Amino acid sequence: MNKSQIKKLIQEGYNRMYLISNKDWRDYRQEMLDSELKAERQHRSINPNDRPIYLNSATLSAKYFCIKFMLNAFHNPTIKPSDVLYSKRSSLIAKGCFDYWGNELIEAFRGFDLDAFNHLGYEQGGIVYNGKGSV
Repeated sequence: MNKSQIKKLIQEGYNRMYLISNKDWRDYRQEMLDSELKAERQHRSINPNDRPIYLNSATLSAKYFCIKFMLNAFHNPTIKPSDVLYSKRSSLIAKGCFDYWGNELIEAFRGFDLDAFNHLGYEQGGIVYNGKGSV
């Protein structure tokens, strides 16, 4: 899977989260993206290299995590008190949205290439396929 295919897959998954963009007068998808984008930029700011090279944009990496947390909520919808200690805000938003609109979200992700997405991983500075090297 090359870089443009990875970008297309992530954008497709993020687009499928559209239905949580206008619930309860809140844009939960944007809240998740803002939270992950802030975390990704903070992560990149601590890079010791003078000229860091990243495989993907910070926004693409943030969208990857939004999708990952939403899909995780499909498989692990409950929250234990200890989850709060290590969870990111966007992970908790995903679980909350799944709690309210789970059937709609499952339907929105019908046909999404979960196999390809599950072969993506995050390495220092970007999204990789099969967790091996650059794309």
